[in-house]
Amino acid sequence: MKVRARSRIWQPVVQVSLIMLGMGATLVPPASGAIAILPVIPGNAATTFRWAFEAGALPVARGPYPGSIVVKGSLWTLLLPAVSHGALLIAARSAGCGRQTP
Repeated sequence: MKVRARSRIWQPVVQVSLIMLGMGATLVPPASGAIAILPVIPGNAATTFRWAFEAGALPVARGPYPGSIVVKGSLWTLLLPAVSHGALLIAARSAGCGRQTP
């Protein structure tokens, strides 16, 4: 009877883990293309834009969160600056990624 109780406990854990893994896979940024930069450390979009531009990224739009931006660039050139500035890089989808920059 203990075996059945344990399997009942683990079933929801495995299901939730698989769902989270699938959701997380949609956030992995592409090697190059549209990438959303989300600052974890509070800051403004101008600071984020500055270091992203210096890393070779081109602005596409404002991000969905304060201080975030969507850029076109290479993941590998943005990765080190993002880590050093406390920002997350995620895949940017065209829907819901903010307004176009002028």
